[in-house]
Amino acid sequence: MGWVRGTTLFMVVAAAFSVLLHRLGGQDDLCVGYPVAGREPAQVEPLVGMFANTLVLRTRLRAATTFTELLGEVREAVLAAHEHHELPFERLVEAIAPARDPARQPLFQVALDVSETGDPGGLALAGLEVSAVQAFDRTAKYDLTLFVTGADDRLEGGFEYATDLFDRSTVRRMAGQFQRVLAAVAADPDVPVAEVALVEPGPRRSPGGGVAARAPEAAAPVPPAAAGLTAAAEMTEAEEVRRYVQEMVAERARATPDAPAVVAGRRRVRYGELDATANRLAHRLRDRGVGPDSFVAVYLGRSPELVVALLAVLRAGGAYVPIDPDLPAARVAAMLGDCSPLAVLTTSSLANHLPVDLPVILVESAAAPPGAACPAPDVRVRPGNLAYCVYTSGSTGEPKGVALTHAGLANLVSWHIERYGLTAADRTTAVAGVSFDASTWEVWPALAAGAALYPVDERTRLSPEHLPSWLASRGITVCFLPTPLAEAIAREPWPDGGAPRAVLTGGDVLHPVPAALPFPLVNHYGPSEATVVATAGTAGIAGTAGIAGTAETAGRAATGRVPSIGRPIARTAAYILDARGRIVPVGVVGELYLGGVGLARGYLGRPGLTADRFVPDHLGCEPGARLYRTGDLARYRADGELEFVGRRDDQVQVHGVRVELGEVEAALLTHPLVRGCAVVPAAGEGTGPRLVAYVAGTGTEEDWRRHLRARLPSTAVPALFVGVDSLPLLPSGKVDRRALRVPPAGAAGPGAGGSRAPTAPRTATEAAVAAIWCDLLGLERVGVDEDFFALGGRSLLIVRVLSRVRAELGVDLGPRSFFEEPTVAALADAVDTERWLAHGDATALGGAAADDAAPLGGAREVGLL
Repeated sequence: MGWVRGTTLFMVVAAAFSVLLHRLGGQDDLCVGYPVAGREPAQVEPLVGMFANTLVLRTRLRAATTFTELLGEVREAVLAAHEHHELPFERLVEAIAPARDPARQPLFQVALDVSETGDPGGLALAGLEVSAVQAFDRTAKYDLTLFVTGADDRLEGGFEYATDLFDRSTVRRMAGQFQRVLAAVAADPDVPVAEVALVEPGPRRSPGGGVAARAPEAAAPVPPAAAGLTAAAEMTEAEEVRRYVQEMVAERARATPDAPAVVAGRRRVRYGELDATANRLAHRLRDRGVGPDSFVAVYLGRSPELVVALLAVLRAGGAYVPIDPDLPAARVAAMLGDCSPLAVLTTSSLANHLPVDLPVILVESAAAPPGAACPAPDVRVRPGNLAYCVYTSGSTGEPKGVALTHAGLANLVSWHIERYGLTAADRTTAVAGVSFDASTWEVWPALAAGAALYPVDERTRLSPEHLPSWLASRGITVCFLPTPLAEAIAREPWPDGGAPRAVLTGGDVLHPVPAALPFPLVNHYGPSEATVVATAGTAGIAGTAGIAGTAETAGRAATGRVPSIGRPIARTAAYILDARGRIVPVGVVGELYLGGVGLARGYLGRPGLTADRFVPDHLGCEPGARLYRTGDLARYRADGELEFVGRRDDQVQVHGVRVELGEVEAALLTHPLVRGCAVVPAAGEGTGPRLVAYVAGTGTEEDWRRHLRARLPSTAVPALFVGVDSLPLLPSGKVDRRALRVPPAGAAGPGAGGSRAPTAPRTATEAAVAAIWCDLLGLERVGVDEDFFALGGRSLLIVRVLSRVRAELGVDLGPRSFFEEPTVAALADAVDTERWLAHGDATALGGAAADDAAPLGGAREVGLL
């Protein structure tokens, strides 16, 4: 193909490699380095030695570009680069002055090395017999290098990679994908770049009905939890109706009427009482016209009355809308106005707080003497009828109703009971905010299994230091805790033998947890649009009794890496798709799409938004099936589990570099003294965007910054750290990021200002360096321990700082030490050290007197010896 299109083997391989990198990384602008011979002028040709240089091939890719067009663009770029191949790469870096980071090579991190022949016989030296010897260097020069040799009408090659970034299985997959790219473009040179397949065609769903759907080259196995639900997936509609949660609770009430259903302090509501009271209330709702697909608002806090009200709405055939009385009145009014409920269930103490005038039914009005029976209303609902509507804000901040069905709720409850071995002997909790969809998840599996449900009071709920003893004293066996609360109690001491059999978490990004936990921790993921839970995976192991899983899962969880969000639950599908709706390979980031029985009917009164987010399932075989576009970025790991990467709108640009806020938070939470954190973007004054980290924990700004600098690129280290006693939480348990007040651009974080004055320069060298900083940063003064980046400095300014140091102080420093500790004191110390090494003169240290500096100079000299 090369001679037909006037290109070389290198150009063809480079174009194909660019396609692979584009498809794997999603980047449209790529820079790849490659070596070239440097034996010009002709006078150097006879000389023995290494005459080579490095060039950079920049390729811009567009989805509609064909490979033929890309190859032509690569050809022009290569020819243009070779016109200046005599310019040393080091001079190029110096001229461009890119943002420098000691963890990355400048200008490019991926390299390509193509050799036209592998025959050593082509090399002849007089009087010598020449043969090739394969040499291996155990140090990777770049993040990833592709070596390709063309000989005898075939290509041979391999990858050299940094083991800190890639594992062997990932690189093996990459090698296979590169072969597919070469085969695809050889078969059809005019194929659009976006349509080059990286995975072999195959079935999109693994067998078993309700399991994960993902890249067909490594289909996910059926999760153990789905095994017990095979029959449920094959139920007739009539059989499925009998498995609705209201009927499951009725069966428990008939079997064990005296068993405790809800325990709140000294109050105990037994199953028989719960069933009869809910039935009486349901009849009153029927009298109001409540039936299938009609709404009833439930305006109650976590209490026995809440459980009675929710059950009554389902018994009446309606759909409940849970509304937390602690929500602002304006939001409550907006929710009630949007769903137009036929009635509001509440108590006399709360009724007067309703911000709108609607028919009210008091829950206490349905109370009756103990033992008084009442049959349920004769109402028939179908799987597609609505069970509840929950309001979520999403990224817009405006509440929108998500309408969920009986089929999805029944599937969640059945899966939960099977997965966690829930029985009538269990004790579970109600912790989540009433308007948060997790409250639905807490209530129904417990009652359907005959377990006792314990609502947690508000004071205990918000006190991680008190919650362990509360759970232990009540013998809680399985509980759900919102992510920030679960992370907090994972670090708290627990009474011996008092930990639950399983702690379930979800609702926010789970960061790495301690290696040794007092309880098994299971991480869940699921938007409100997918009936609370879509995936589940073990995140921490303390024992596996009662939790469906495997030894392999336990081993993965104990490694301490970023917790996964597991695998899809029963009758749920999860796809990672690219921008064109195609399944991406394992390890590649894409948007997470969900499918299955748990999907919501849509957004209440918003057909346009529903059509935009709930799209036809073009990957499945079921007519009319839909997929929900979550807007979340994720990838499948090689072990078959999903890893949450972040929201599309959580990516920010800092000095031209993309930063994931979740990645920064995860790194900060690995600090042993940090209990919680949140990182938000803020606008700087003349310095571009900056990151602000709010930290709940002990330590100083210097501790936290040093911790992050050892783990993240400099652009990802927040410019400002703000210490807080605790992070503000939404009623759902998620961090309320809008409540985090961003300090003024000139404010200093704790440990850097506010609580103490900046430390003034102590030596002549420190004074000279500080003056340079003040001039370049536009500041009046600089403390010797303040961070360059926290003061608004950018990576590009480092070049100017070092240039001024060289011109004014006579010392030529490299940028590496600056990145490791970018303070005036550290830079001044580096200047003094270089002076000593160059002159051997102790009087050069800090501009101090010889007598004062002699001991320090002597110590350094001994160290050098």
